[in-house]
This record gives sequence, C-alpha cells and structure tokens, in this order.
Amino acid sequence: MVGESLGPIEDWGAAPGSEANDASLVDWGESVPVGTPITIDFVPEEATEARDWYAPKWFRSNLSAIEGFIVHQCYKLLSKSFDWPSGMRFPIPGTLHRHEIGWPDLRTDKVSPPPTIPETSASPPTPRSEQRISIWLDGQSSDAPPLLQVGESYTLNFKVGSAVAVSLVRGELTFIPKEDLPEDGLLTEWEVVTADAELSAPSEEVRVEKKVLNGQDLWVARFSLLVHPVGESDIRRIGLVPLSRPSPRIDVIIYRGKEVYRELTLQLPVSIDAPAIEPILPLEPVEEVVHAPLTQTALKPAHEWTTPPGKLTVTVTGDRASVFGDGTEPGMTDPWDIVPWNVTQAEIDGIVMNVRKAADKLRGKWDKYLNAIDPDDLTDRLRNWTPQYNWGSIEGLCDDIHKDMWAQVEVSDELFELAYHGRYLFDVIFREDDSQLHEWITSLAKGTRLNLMWTQRTGQAFWPHVPWGLMYLHKLPKRGSPIDPMGFLGLRFRIGYMKHAGKPKGKRFSKALGGFADTHKVHFLYWGNDPNDPVAKEAKQQRRDWHAWPKQVFVPGDPSATTTEARAAMLDQLLEPKPSPTSMLYIYCHCETGAGNDPGLVFGESATDEDRIDSADLARTTPLADRPFVFANACSTSASDTYIANMLEETFFHRECRGFLGSETKVPIAFASRFASIFFHFFYPAGQGVAIPAGEAVAQTRLFLWNNYRNIGGLLYTYINEYELFMADEQNLPGLRQ
Repeated sequence: MVGESLGPIEDWGAAPGSEANDASLVDWGESVPVGTPITIDFVPEEATEARDWYAPKWFRSNLSAIEGFIVHQCYKLLSKSFDWPSGMRFPIPGTLHRHEIGWPDLRTDKVSPPPTIPETSASPPTPRSEQRISIWLDGQSSDAPPLLQVGESYTLNFKVGSAVAVSLVRGELTFIPKEDLPEDGLLTEWEVVTADAELSAPSEEVRVEKKVLNGQDLWVARFSLLVHPVGESDIRRIGLVPLSRPSPRIDVIIYRGKEVYRELTLQLPVSIDAPAIEPILPLEPVEEVVHAPLTQTALKPAHEWTTPPGKLTVTVTGDRASVFGDGTEPGMTDPWDIVPWNVTQAEIDGIVMNVRKAADKLRGKWDKYLNAIDPDDLTDRLRNWTPQYNWGSIEGLCDDIHKDMWAQVEVSDELFELAYHGRYLFDVIFREDDSQLHEWITSLAKGTRLNLMWTQRTGQAFWPHVPWGLMYLHKLPKRGSPIDPMGFLGLRFRIGYMKHAGKPKGKRFSKALGGFADTHKVHFLYWGNDPNDPVAKEAKQQRRDWHAWPKQVFVPGDPSATTTEARAAMLDQLLEPKPSPTSMLYIYCHCETGAGNDPGLVFGESATDEDRIDSADLARTTPLADRPFVFANACSTSASDTYIANMLEETFFHRECRGFLGSETKVPIAFASRFASIFFHFFYPAGQGVAIPAGEAVAQTRLFLWNNYRNIGGLLYTYINEYELFMADEQNLPGLRQ
C-alpha cells in the first residue's frame, strides 16, 4: 500500500495512446532501506536530451507511509507524454531532478537513455556525516577538465549535498557537518561577484545585475539556497562568459540571516587562444574563510533588551565592499549592494593618529571625571540594574554630581576635537559621494548591530586596526557647544569588528567558550604591592571581588610571592594556561607598546626587566589549546599605527584566541577596573542568568556607563573579532537559533 500523497503507483501511467506507457518512468540506481529521506537534485537543462523530459520542480513525501516496496535512491525522469497524477504540481519542461522514492520494478526498454549528470564522489545511499558545497561547470569531466575560452558561454552550478566529483572546490572547508543543520534545513543567501566574466541568470531563482564600480564593469549574482541535513539542495545556475583576462576571479559570500557564514574566492582556468594544456581540477579555493559553524549563525538573542532593531554587515573585499542588512529609516530599501572601498593607508594614517591623540588628550584632561565611579555605588547599581529596551529613548539614571561633571566635559575643547577628528575619519572611510553606504549608516536606528568585516584576506587594502567606535557621524556644532555622545559609533551602535578571519587547521571553530561553571578563567594581575600604588590597590580589589566565582585562577596565586616567583608563574601560565579547559585570559597591568610593534606588559612598580614581560616571552608560536577569549585591560592594548599591527593583539590571535578586548589609548587606572567589573557582570551568566555574547556585553557596558554615570569612557575600548562569543556550552547555542 502506498501513501495517499503519492496515489497508487499503478495509476502513474502515461496518457492514453502514449507509446511510453508505464515505461515512461525510468529507474536505475540501487536499493536502500525503507525510511530513507526523499530528496531532489536538479540537473541542468543543457544535459543530454533534457528537453525530452518532464520532472517536478519540488517533491517530498513521508516514506514511512510506503509499505511493501523497496525504497530506491536513483535518477527518475518523466517523458513529456507522462500524465501527471491529480493534485500534484504540474511538471516543469526541460528540468531534470534527482529524487528518491519507493517504486516497483518497471520496464525501461522503450525509453531514451538518461541524460548526463554530475558524478558524485561517493555512493549516494551511503550515510554521510556532512554535506558538501559543490561548484561545477556544465559538461565538465574529471577525465578531461576544460580550459575555458574567452567569449564562450558556460554554466556555473552551485549546490549543497553529496559531493560532486568534478566540483571546482574541495577540501575540509567545503564540508557542512550534519549536526550544524536542523531537520527542516537552513536558508542561506549567496552573493557571487566578478569583474572578469559576464554573468547571466538562466532562471528567476537567480538575480544578476551589472554595475560600474571604480570605473570597471562588475557582475553580481544573488540567490537563496535551502540547505538540508540529508539529501540535496536545489541547484542554482549562473551563466558565465569569461572576458579577456587570465584566471577570472570569482568571490562568493554566503550569508545566514544578515551574518556572513563563509567567504571563498575561486580562479577559473581560462585560455585566450586554443588550450595547450589541460588544467588540473578540482581547484582549491584561492581563499576561503569559515566564520562559524552554520548552526551557530543567525542566533536568536537571549533577551529582548539584547535584540538590535536591525543589522548591517559591511564585508570589505579589495577595493569594494558588500553591504547587506536592514534597520534603516522607514521607507528606505534594505541594503544589499556592492559599493566602492577606495581608502588608502597613506590617506588615512594621519587621520587615525589624530583621532587617537584627541582621545588620549581627553583622557589626560578629564581622568578625574572618568575615574569618578565609587565601587560600592557601582555594586548597588549593578544589583538593581534594569535593561534598556530602546536605545532611542534612554532613561538617564545618573545623579546630579555626575550630571554636573558631564556638563563640563560636553562643551570642552577636548571632546570637540575628538568629535571633529572622528567625523573626519567617518567621512573619509564612508565617502558620501561614492555610494549610499554613508546614507545607510547615518540612517540606522540607535542600537543597530553594525558588523564591519575587514580582514587580511582583502590584500593590500587591509588596515591593521581601525578605531570604529571613535568615529563620529553627527554634524559638528560650534566649538563650545554641547557634543552629543550618541554621535560616536561606539555608543550609537552595537559594533562588531571582524579583523582576524580564518579557521585553524584541523579545528572546528565554535562561538561557545564553554560553560561558566565548567571552564577556568585565568587572571594575570599586577603583582606590585606598594600600598601607595593605585594599580596594586585595584588588583587586590579585583582579587577580592571575583574570587567567589567558580574556577577562578589568579596569577600569581600567592599575592606575597616575590617578583621572581610571580614572573615565573605568569610566564608558565601564558605559555600554557591551565587547568584546561580555559575560557578567559584577563590581564590587568600597565602596557607599553611604543609604535605598536614592541609591546611589553608591566606588572610591577619598577618597569625593569624583572617586572616586565615582552612579546618574545609570550611564545608567539605556541597555540592556545582551548582558544580562549583575551581581555587585556591595560593602556594602549589595541591601538597601533595603521601601518604597524599591534603585536600584543597579533600575538594572541596568532596563538588562536577567539576574541580580544583592549583599549585604544591609555585608560585611567580606576576606570579600567570599573569597566572590567561591569563587563564581567554582563558577559558572565552569573550576572544575567543566560549567556550574552562578548560583543553585546561590551555594548551594554558602554551603555551602562553612560546611562548611570554620564561616562563615555567605554569608547576607549575596542572588541575585536567574533561578536557572538558566548560563555556557554556549545550544546546550548542551537536553542538560541532563530
């Protein structure tokens, strides 16, 4: 007996008078157990004799309803004369599909041979632990791979499912583990960009546009693809005509929600003349970056107050940027576009330096204002804290003393100069006359999550560090007039800054650091013990405040240890943090970075070699086994000249940390300690009950400081890399998915 959704198989015959009769169904393949899911695999129209056959556009059924038939995994085609069963979608001519279904033995002696289809590298019935991204050309053969000709037309195919033997891409990064995919699948959005070939859309599922960018023609194709844990996705097809350039470069960005899931770059083999040699396929992608497991993308915020009103993602690739998101003003079209990105280091270096000088000048003049946070008052406010749901109408909770202090700061020359240089930097990077990007960002609602992805894969256009949070987007008032602090990007938006992209070889990247109660947090604290040293005083206070949290490790463990003992213990832990697993490395000390290429951590009063740990001591070549989050709470830990990457930050990312929180300038001693207390309150589940990501914890810390103390010191900190990095177990993350 067959399930009602299929109808009796014996009724699936041809139209009266058709020669095909029941042989209009072609069956070849091998048997698999009942219960194997039904899937469909689109085959290109250009395949042999494709125009002679019909097939459904999409078809799924519950095989558990099928009784008495062996389930086959096979290719099936329906001739044009086939009489489609009542109630089923009418077949689409010229389209072939691969699907699996329960079927009786049928005669196949009166039908044409099957069309050519891509080979799979493994037997389809074999259970797979992962799905694979495949990209291939029509007519491709693993025995004689083509060398593309300029001006000739080709079709490029994209799918996720079983591996295609002639796929242009292969390797570990093309895998998508089955556990990353829910049973009903995940919808992904794809963007394919090239200046080296003309693209076209053979079907309405693909949208192609031609743009002129930086004086050059650019083709952009976009499509959606539903990825399943078992079986095949649809196949998306793009027409491609190589131009007279060697090795066409094709950039692909895959989004999940408004978040970049992975990026890859291909270069196709092309010959202007007749091919003299055969290229070797499959090709390894020129570049490929997996930002997170697919199941950990588009995570649902744990609280309503951590839910942004929108998201905008800017992904820089060479001299252009892909923009995708929402959250702009009502009436504006949600952005999905390619825009120019034409800023050079030589042009911007002096501007960035001026921004940092202005920030440090503000810190130096108004350090008492920044430090004016009483520890006991802070404890009470954190205990009684209530969330802010709407950043557009923030309820001020600060007292008159802090209001009066802010009244002096907001009209100061120092804040005006910081806003001036921040606005200049904003205008140079987001040029108003280049594209709509300037308008999109200025129109974003307060609290929007702004993801800025500018990684080393962009090549020569890459900047080692950008102080995004210190940019200012409002028009400036006259000097001496109040400056609106919500004009600074770091207070106006939730800033995500992806700078170090890439999955360590052989390791599965995860946004989960591990459970708060199950992983160790190692605190490297200033070991000076002079009672008049304010840094020593704050370090002792931190030890007292945080010792009750589970699995805290303080270095040095004995506050009375000698300098030699303390330094040896610290070097040992920096080389190999323990006990494992370790989720957090927190450093509280002075930091000397010079020009940014020779950082040193100073843990004592003397700043001699005995009290100092240099970059060479940090064992730059030794990976951190647990890939923890690093919070370097010392002066100048993130800042650097744009030409010289800050070696302290680079050291920890080279050792495979997953996120880095540091400061743009020198930070007042007491304020640095208060900032850490607020950040840990939000980041650790002990404060909120449910984990929130590190990037959100930084944003909430800035907002808390402003709302409770009219303090803008949070702008002096920068969080780098994975915004959604949780102090939580990995198995708890899928439950947060939207």
